Amino acid sequence: MDIFRVFTKPQLRHGFRRDATCLHNITLGLLLAFVTLASNAQVPTGYPGKYTETISAAKKEGRLTIYSTTDLAAANPLLKDFRSLYPGIEIEYKDMNSTEVYRRFLSESVAGEKTADIVWSSAMDMQIKLVNDGFALAYKSPELAKLPEWAVWRNEAFGTTF
Repeated sequence: MDIFRVFTKPQLRHGFRRDATCLHNITLGLLLAFVTLASNAQVPTGYPGKYTETISAAKKEGRLTIYSTTDLAAANPLLKDFRSLYPGIEIEYKDMNSTEVYRRFLSESVAGEKTADIVWSSAMDMQIKLVNDGFALAYKSPELAKLPEWAVWRNEAFGTTF
């Protein structure tokens, strides 16, 4: 199944505010890479040195919220790896259908409420709409060279085949 992930961005947009999170960059790098590192590792090999600041900020925030259409059973190996790398960061994983993911994220954003850090859905049309409507955080991951060209949309949405 083709999946597109949108990493939400914190800023004023269309007259409403989304909460700032530091987890966007760290989760993007880890989710794209499917990195397997020792649990005490700090910065993955090949990542910029300032990535340590991102990791520290994410640990301070302490939570990663994911709205996803991917069954929890399928996502568990990835989540387990993330937890072993960053035990101080709690993961809140919400498994929903694609319409629920889209509507919940959009309604929370418009209301100015805290919403997902990552929107991970098989509904590519809805994901690209979120990106095109300004709801995604641009991020140039050190892992981009490992992805096929079709899997990256403006460094704001990233596709995987699962």
